[in-house]
Amino acid sequence: MKVWLILAAIVCALAFALLMDGQRMAPSPTETDAERLQSAREAFNVDATAQTHEGVAQWLAAMQTAISARDQQAVAGLFDAEKILEELQARGAVPRMALRERRAALQGLERGLGRSLMPGLLNEPWSTVELRKVESYDQDRQVVAYVRHRDQDGYGVRMRWWLVQRGDQWRAFDFEEVEMGLRMTV
Repeated sequence: MKVWLILAAIVCALAFALLMDGQRMAPSPTETDAERLQSAREAFNVDATAQTHEGVAQWLAAMQTAISARDQQAVAGLFDAEKILEELQARGAVPRMALRERRAALQGLERGLGRSLMPGLLNEPWSTVELRKVESYDQDRQVVAYVRHRDQDGYGVRMRWWLVQRGDQWRAFDFEEVEMGLRMTV
């Protein structure tokens, strides 16, 4: 649990430092706490084998490998900085930018992703990853994956990962530790 709290704090600090202009992030307009919890309950109480999405499973395996190898660049490469910036702008957390400013913000975000995510992830790398459910939207180009991660001691954490497919690659643009409701972009 401590790892995910540290991870969430680092990511939030990065988002605020790189992209905020004194504005507060608005809560997600698409779901209430009750809806979020109900969706998570349903995800973790279903037989996920029929719903396993191969591309998402491959992304999770790549993330697990990158974390185990302590490879910051590989971890950062599994995130879509452009989509993260789009999500932050859509929520009003980041103002619209000119092309030059946008490029600079994306470069900063890409550099900071691996550095900010790795310290929390490195403390207790995942020993097992269990994909429980995949919800598709945007004509199957975006998904929310419900995943249970366990460390070597068997401690588990339930996560939701938002992924987008660009070409044949899946990349994350948001994640949430379900128990605490800590989400990267909200």
